[in-house]
Amino acid sequence: MKRRQRIGGVGIQLRKDAIRTHISGKNRLGRFTVRRKTIRKRMGAKLRDIKQQLRERMHDPVRQTGQWLKSIVQGHFNYYAVPGNLDSLGAFRHRLIGQWWRTLRRRSQKNPLNWTRTLALADRWFPQPQVLHPYPAVRFAASHPR
Repeated sequence: MKRRQRIGGVGIQLRKDAIRTHISGKNRLGRFTVRRKTIRKRMGAKLRDIKQQLRERMHDPVRQTGQWLKSIVQGHFNYYAVPGNLDSLGAFRHRLIGQWWRTLRRRSQKNPLNWTRTLALADRWFPQPQVLHPYPAVRFAASHPR
């Protein structure tokens, strides 16, 4: 779904699925809240790109690949870590750990890497998902005091 918006005579196309989708939900107290969730198509595309990069970096040192993946995960969290999207962040991190594990297992036929060791590597290199942005009402109140 696309719509045009005129700003100063210049046409700008805005996409409905630009960042995330909004769904209704309940908070911990059972009250209505708007939940925001990462679009599945976007997350899948990003994971496919990372999978291709991991194949190219397969024989790089684990430390170097871990630092690279840490920057990828941190950048993803910086953009998508909004209130109500914690489940999608955890799913992204978990799927990325699985991709890295499969890539590391393909490096050698001797002594394959087990899942426990992979989780230890992930805990060392990948940040845990946490909300980094405030709720929109808090952000709006900070810039427009009443």
